[in-house]
Amino acid sequence: MNDDAFTSLPGGARLRKSDPLFDAVGSLDELAAALGLLRVQLAGSADAPLVESIQRDLLRLGAELAT
Repeated sequence: MNDDAFTSLPGGARLRKSDPLFDAVGSLDELAAALGLLRVQLAGSADAPLVESIQRDLLRLGAELAT
């Protein structure tokens, strides 16, 4: 199947795969993943809930950008 370098978003919008939106969403995903690794290292510490909260906010923001 040829997608002509476009990607469909929820809601039906189609954007070029080179659109800056995908860079932004990918960067947010990478940051959220790095925070997940940090959470593992901080397990049981007082800072772990703050890192988890930031991670959830980043994932929500990425979802909002994608929709």
